Amino acid sequence: MKILVTGAGGFIGRYLSVALTERGDVVIPFDIAGAASSALDVRSLPDVRGTIAGVDGVVHLAAVSRTSIAEKNPYDTIQINLLGTTNVLEAARKRPHPPWIVVASSRAAFEAGTRSLYALTKDTADRMVDYYSHRFDLATICLRLSDVYGSIAATPGRLVTELVERAERGVPLQIEKGNLPFDFIHYEDVIRGILLAINLVDRARQLRRPHFHKVSLATGRQICAAELADIVCRTLESKSRIEVRDRQSRFPELPLDAGCALAHEAIGFRSSITLEQGLIKMAKMGVY
Repeated sequence: MKILVTGAGGFIGRYLSVALTERGDVVIPFDIAGAASSALDVRSLPDVRGTIAGVDGVVHLAAVSRTSIAEKNPYDTIQINLLGTTNVLEAARKRPHPPWIVVASSRAAFEAGTRSLYALTKDTADRMVDYYSHRFDLATICLRLSDVYGSIAATPGRLVTELVERAERGVPLQIEKGNLPFDFIHYEDVIRGILLAINLVDRARQLRRPHFHKVSLATGRQICAAELADIVCRTLESKSRIEVRDRQSRFPELPLDAGCALAHEAIGFRSSITLEQGLIKMAKMGVY
C-alpha cells in the first residue's frame, strides 16, 4: 500500500515508517520539520491535498503532543490539532476513492471536561473524525494512546526517560506529584497496534463501508509516579534515592478499561511488553 504518514519525523512516526517499509508498504513522509524545500504543514490544506492524492491510507500523527507546550501555545495547538486533523479529513473525502485514515489521539481526550487545552483539542478532533466518517462514508479509527515511552528518540524530559537516566547515574529520582496516574505503553506495542488498525480500516475501505472506531492503546496497568520511580530503581538495580515532593494530592483513575477491551475486540490488540521489560530495553539502548 501507499501510505501517507503525517508527523513522520516524530518519535512514533520514525519507527512506524520503518515498520511499514519493512512489510512492503510505500511511505509518503509528511512533516513540518523537513528541509525548507520539503517541509509540509498540516495547517495548510494545499499541502495536505497535494500529498494525499493517490494514497491508499493516511496515518495522522502530526500534533502538539505535550500538555505543557499546548498551554504555552494555545493558538498553534488549536491550529495543528484541530485544523490539521480537519484538513486531513477534508482532503481525503474529496478524493474519488477516499483513503482510510488512522488518527493518533491521546488518553488525554478522556479529560476534555477539565481545563486542559490539549485534552480539549484531542477530544474535539476525535469527534471531527467521527463526524466525517459518518457524513462522508470514510473508513477511520482513532487510537487513544496512553503514555508512550521506550526509545532514544523520546522527547527529552519525559518522565520515564528522565528517571531511567537518573537511576543509571545513581542520582536522586525526583518526583513532583507522587500520586499522578499513568499507563505506560512501549512504542513497539504502539507500532503493532497501529498496524493492526491499518488492517481493519483497509478492509473497510475495500468494501466501501463507512467505519469509525475509537479505542485505547494502553496496557491497562495504572501506576502512579512514585510507584514508577520505585519500579525503575528495582528493575535497573539502582541505589538512587527517591524524593517525592507531594504525596498527598489525589487524582482520578484513568478511564481506560473500556477502550482497552474495545481495542482487543476491534483490532485484536493487547500490549505485550511489560513496563519492566521496556525499562531494561531503554537502559540497554542508552536513552541519554
